[in-house]
This record gives sequence, structure tokens and C-alpha cells, in this order.
Amino acid sequence: MTAAELRGHKQAIRAFLQTEIWTEEKLCALLAHAQDKLALWSCCCLVGVGTADHALRGAMAPNLWGSHYERAKRLPLAAAAECAFAKLGFRQKFGFTDTLRRSRIRPIIRAELKRRAFLRNQLPLVAGEHSAERTEAALSAA
Repeated sequence: MTAAELRGHKQAIRAFLQTEIWTEEKLCALLAHAQDKLALWSCCCLVGVGTADHALRGAMAPNLWGSHYERAKRLPLAAAAECAFAKLGFRQKFGFTDTLRRSRIRPIIRAELKRRAFLRNQLPLVAGEHSAERTEAALSAA
């Protein structure tokens, strides 16, 4: 994969994480999940985390996937993000690995949380919005 292709995959994921399904709480859950369990072959992959109605799971056989994954695949930009997430795990001579996917996606998630914190500091908070302290706590824990 070329550097330009990798940038394109990362951009597709960034765009997906900026859609309305991704609350700050869900982004924090995704970041925690990306520490050790986030996997492509799971109903709680990048796309599935946004609609999960159960505790987040690691890799598993498709026949065990939760029904929320079908809803997740219909989210705006989900198909492109899922394809990009799959390709994030590729390294020449090694093939595809979830470990590489996780190491590449964590900075993307952190950047989105920081972007939101920056925007929040530029605009007045609205009712129900999480504080910047919560975002910073999630970033420092990761």
C-alpha cells in the first residue's frame, strides 16, 4: 500500500467518525476498545461499535455477530469506512493484522476527540454536551 492509499483510508475513517452516530461517549468507547479488542471480524468492528447494543466484543465467527451490525452497515459512510478499516491492517510481506489496524486507528480516534474539544472551546457548550475535561481524561487514559 502506498502512502497516498494509506492517507485515503485514514481520511475515509475520519469522515465516518465525524458523522452524527459518533457521540463523544461512543468515540471514547471505541478508543478503549481499540486498545486490545477491536477487530475486523467482529460485530463490534469499527462500523459496529457505533450501534452496539451489548458489551463490545473482539474477533468472533460471523454467525455470532449481533443484529446491530446490519444496522451499522447502513450508516452514512459506513461502507467506505469498513473497507478502509480492513485495509489499515495491511503490511507488505505480513498480510493483514488487527494489531496493525488498532495501532493505526487509535491516533485517528484521538485526533477526532481533540478536534471536538477544540470546537467546543470555540463555541458555547449546548445542553447535554460532554465537557472538555471528559475528552482530555479519555485521551490521557489511552
